[in-house]
Formats: sequence, structure tokens, C-alpha cells
Amino acid sequence: MGGKGSEMEDPMKALSDLKVERDYYRQVAERLGQKALADAQDFSQMIRDLRQREMKLQQSREELEKTIEERTAELVTRNKDLSDSSVRYDSLVTRIPHGVYTLRVRGSGERQFDYVSPPFCRILDIDPEKVQCNAHLAFSTVYPEDREGLENSSRAANEHRVPFRWEGRFVIRQEVRWIKLEADLASTPTGDIVWNGVLSDITERKLVEEERERLQMQLTQAQKMEGIGQLAGGVAHDFNNMLGVIIGYSELILDDMDPSQRFRAELEEIQKAARRSADLTRQLLTFARKQTVAPRVLDLNQTVEGMLSMLRRLIGENINLMWMPGNGLWPIKMDPSQIDQILANLCVNARDAIAGVGKITVATENTSLTEEYCATHAGSMPGEYVRIAVSDTGNGMDKETLAHIFEPFFTTKGVGKGTGLGLATVYGAVKQNNGFINVCSEPGRGTTFTTYIPRYMDKIVPGAITDLDSA
Repeated sequence: MGGKGSEMEDPMKALSDLKVERDYYRQVAERLGQKALADAQDFSQMIRDLRQREMKLQQSREELEKTIEERTAELVTRNKDLSDSSVRYDSLVTRIPHGVYTLRVRGSGERQFDYVSPPFCRILDIDPEKVQCNAHLAFSTVYPEDREGLENSSRAANEHRVPFRWEGRFVIRQEVRWIKLEADLASTPTGDIVWNGVLSDITERKLVEEERERLQMQLTQAQKMEGIGQLAGGVAHDFNNMLGVIIGYSELILDDMDPSQRFRAELEEIQKAARRSADLTRQLLTFARKQTVAPRVLDLNQTVEGMLSMLRRLIGENINLMWMPGNGLWPIKMDPSQIDQILANLCVNARDAIAGVGKITVATENTSLTEEYCATHAGSMPGEYVRIAVSDTGNGMDKETLAHIFEPFFTTKGVGKGTGLGLATVYGAVKQNNGFINVCSEPGRGTTFTTYIPRYMDKIVPGAITDLDSA
């Protein structure tokens, strides 16, 4: 029994162990299944999350691609606009008559052009590549007398960061040109100073301003001479009347006096002084164009030739008088005595301007004056004139002297050596005959007085033209 029971217990135990093992593995399998299910759920959630992220990523990528495409198109448009703007800018700065430049001044003082426009280089006659390598080439042709002013102005602009403005002369292609420089200054983070500026050739404007100033001076001088003439004429006329009384009464007294009578010599001196004073008043009346004249039709060449001997005696042996008559000279209508006054006074004036040996040239010529010429020569009128020029090799005159030479009593001679009425008489005689007179003179280069007398246009009766000898 015992053996059989033992045999039956072993299978039962094995079966029980199998059940236990089965339950264990079942539990393990259940736990593994639960874990696998949990892991599967977690993995599924991960997949869903990944898909959502993938979708978001895809959406973000599409949005990014769209943004990139839009920005690329925008950049292309902007680049085209910038390119078009650059073309327009280059076209503009090339077409305008002014030069545009950008100059960089470094902290060390070194200067370099970041940009120069074609007109900038054309105006200054410089090579664009060379000037961008060496900025000093742009200012190497500044007129020597203006260089200091340019340096002072640029230094002040740099130090005080103020707009730069300067006008001065450059020597360009062997010609003096007026140049205007302007610039606004800006500082950079690196400490450089950038000049953005414009360069202009203002030569024509300067010439117009100088011409306007010259014409204004001529007009002022003409008005002054007219005023002086009116004053001198009034005074001379009244003074001449009083001198006439003095001379008349002195002659009556002298006629009744015995040559040995007391005070006769003194009375004769009074009469001489009165006559000299009368001569001066006649010169003043000539200047004021109030002198009584007897004009007649003249051949100016014949009139001058009749005076040559007298003029040579007047100027002396050390001065050579050259006579250059013009051919086919037009007739003029004028009092011969006024020709005498004009030439005598001009030759005496030329003689006094020559120190020692020299030459005086008297020349005549027909000339026609245009409106363009008269527009730049105050007091002249368009038309046909006979011109007589008196030139000398004397000391010449400066601008200040030229401004006063026709004024009564103005003289550069010493006391007692001149009345200052010679050229005033010439001026008055010329104006009285509707002519005008120009003067060209420089210190050390002599002087030329050019007188213009209107051509006589009326029909001339044969034999009516006279010379000084027949007057």
C-alpha cells in the first residue's frame, strides 16, 4: 500500500507543480500582456503624437517655403527696384552739369573718395581711377592764392561738423575756372567723417557778376560825370560873366591910363590873371558841353596831319610821334578847334606819362559798333564812327586812377604842374559831339585813349570838306 501510495503522490505533486507553474506563467503572461497592452497604447500615443508633429512640421515647412518664396520674390523686386534706382541715379548724376562726390576723412586725416560722378572728373579734368586712389589729385590744381582759403574752410568744417561751402579758382586745361564746392558732413561709428557734396563750375556766373559790376561802375561814373558837368557848367558860366566884367573894366581903365602911370603894371597883372581864369572857365564849359562851337564837315586825316608839326613841338624831341591814318575815312562834323583840344590834351597827357624816351601813336580808323559791343560799354551807341586812338608807352594807370581821370581838377601831377582840366576838356568835347571815349591802361604797360566820333551821314557837297588850315 505504501508503495502504491507513494507512486500516486508523485504524479499528483507533479500535476500540482504544473498547475502552480501554469498559474505562474499565466500570471506572467497576463502581466506581460498588460504591459504589452500598455506599451502598445503608449506606442500608439507616440505614433499619434509623431503624426501630429509630422503634420505640424509639414505645415510649418509649407509655411516656411511660402514665406521663403514670398521673401525671395520681394527681394528680387527690391533688387530690381534698387538696380533701376541705381541706373536712374547714375543717369541723373551723369546728366546734371554738377559733379557729385562722397569723400571719407579718416581719423588719421587720410582722405579717400568713396564715389565721384563722371561730371566731377570731367569738370576737374582728372582720371576717376587715379583720384579714387589719391584724393589729393582733385585739389592739386587749386589756384595758389586760393589754396589757403580752401584749407581753412575744410579744416573748420571738419572740426565743427558744419556744412562746407567754398568758392575759388582752379587752373584747368591751362585756364582759370571758378569752382564752387558744397558738402554736408556726417560721422560714422568707426570715427570717419563722410562728406556728401556737389561740385559746380560757376565761371560763367562769375563773369556775368563781374560784367554787371563793371557796367554798374560805368553807369555810376557816367552819372557822376553828368552831375559834375552840370555843377561845373553853372559855376563856370556865372564865373565867366564876372570875369568878363573884370576884363572889360580893366581894359577901359588901361586905355585911359598913361604907360608910366602908377598901378598900371599891377592892373595889367590883374588883367592877365583874369584872362587865364577865363581860359580855365572855357575849359570847364567845354567839359560841361556848354561851350559855343562852330561844327563843320571834316576829313579827320587832313585835320590831324595839319596838327602834326605842332604836336611834335608839344611833346619834345625825346618822344617819337607815329601817325597811322586810316584808309577811306568817313567824314565827321565837328568844330576843328575841338579836334585841336582833344589831340593836344591827349598828347600832353601821354608826354607827361613817359619818363625819358618813348613813343606816342596817333591812329584813325572807321568802325561800326554793334548792339552786343554797346551792351558791355556804357555810354556807347550802335552805329558807324570814326575812331581816333592815342597810345603811349608811358607808366600806365591803375584802376583807382582810371575811375577819376575825367573829373575836373583831378590830377596825378605835382603841385603847379597841371590844372586837372585837360582830360575833362577832352571828355566834354567828345560828349558835345555825341561821341564817347574809352581808356585802356595798366601800370607799366602804357595807355590808349580811343575816341569815337559819329560818322556824318548827310549828303556832302563837293569841296565842302575842310581841314584845319582852311578853317
